[in-house]
Amino acid sequence: MSFWQGRSKRKASGGKYSSVKKKKSRVIGRDPLYARLGNKLKKVVLR
Repeated sequence: MSFWQGRSKRKASGGKYSSVKKKKSRVIGRDPLYARLGNKLKKVVLR
């Protein structure tokens, strides 16, 4: 599911706005990046 950063489809009174524009990729947000707590894992690469 994508995060959409645009106006809601519903008014404060409960009515619906008429859709003038479609959803564009420029108004879609990204998934949140959560902080990683604890020790960092190091990978040992042998060549």
